Amino acid sequence: MDELRCPKMDLLGIRLIKAYRRIDDTQILADSVSDQVEAEIEITVVQQEMGRHSEECSVCQAIRGRKEILRAFSEGDPAWRGTMAS
Repeated sequence: MDELRCPKMDLLGIRLIKAYRRIDDTQILADSVSDQVEAEIEITVVQQEMGRHSEECSVCQAIRGRKEILRAFSEGDPAWRGTMAS
């Protein structure tokens, strides 16, 4: 089964990873505080964009719906009893 993916969310995820890496780099290399602050701002901005996008994007909504269904099924949610009868 092919995994359903959202290209926009993938790009936002990459931006988020890069921002977290910038924070690590500034701590390791003892770079300026302003570099760390810029990275923290980028993280906040990207997280907000991810939240907005996931609410507006039909692909992201479908992915979230699948995850909720799988979680309910794996946790033995009573709502699933009898739905898988063969």
